[in-house]
Amino acid sequence: MFLVADTIQEFKLAVSPETSLIEIIDLIEQLKREDKVPQQLFVIEHSQLLGVFALVDLIYLITSKTNLEKVKVAEVMKPAISLEPDYDYQQALSIMREHNIKYLPIINRTGELIEIVTPESIAIKLQRQLLTTKIQLQEQTIKYDDLKQEFDALINTNKLLQHQLDNSLIVEEELSFRVAFEKLITKISTNFINLGANEIDNGINQALQAISTFINIDRSYVFLLAEDGEKVDNTHEWCSQRIPSRIDKLKDIYVEDLNFFIEKLQYGEIFQLTDIEELQLQELVKEQIFSTQDIKSLIIYQLLVAVT
Repeated sequence: MFLVADTIQEFKLAVSPETSLIEIIDLIEQLKREDKVPQQLFVIEHSQLLGVFALVDLIYLITSKTNLEKVKVAEVMKPAISLEPDYDYQQALSIMREHNIKYLPIINRTGELIEIVTPESIAIKLQRQLLTTKIQLQEQTIKYDDLKQEFDALINTNKLLQHQLDNSLIVEEELSFRVAFEKLITKISTNFINLGANEIDNGINQALQAISTFINIDRSYVFLLAEDGEKVDNTHEWCSQRIPSRIDKLKDIYVEDLNFFIEKLQYGEIFQLTDIEELQLQELVKEQIFSTQDIKSLIIYQLLVAVT
């Protein structure tokens, strides 16, 4: 079990509801230097868990030009995903996998935070259970003649516990990737805070490079939709060293020629294609945009930027 006081003190997971977002950014900068940036912070007052603040939400707040000094974390926090003290291990792992979180708070009926569960703590508990089972079996073999039956039961228990442990390790790997990615996004978002207006374009290109390198892809682009909604232009790009730049050639592309995936984006869906040959576009457009760049697969995500 990860005790609340130990975990919060070690990773600095807790903030008060009156903490401003600018103080959150200062905390993130401090944690970055210690390489301990968490994926979310717990908002606590008098041992009561009030909610959580996901650090990736800073991206939206920064791009919306919110006054970070005047906004308190209590104003933007979200309800915490939590369990009661009699939680089941599989249930806890399932919740962590579903919501991509590594720290799962356990609260009592009065809302007091009493424990923080992680995949590592669950794995330790399972290992202790396995050790306890083995010790009990050794004691029982002295008293009973049915050693074979109890030994078989132990083997089955071992298999079940090993299966649970394997699952927890898989979850830990998935969550580690998620945490690393969120740390990257947090770093990118905090870097944007100090950029001047003439540095934004370069900052976007650097962000494309950082994300592309992290997920191991060859190229990434940002296209801007014209105000009349008829055309899109390639405004920013990053390509690996073996990929030639095409940003100057991807201008004035008519939206009507891209209906196959534009329609999905308008409904808020992420467009993902593993085989470019399945893309139903006019041959001229397919040749101009995709074939000349030897693109085999792609993923397209709609970005909505608040402008004030």
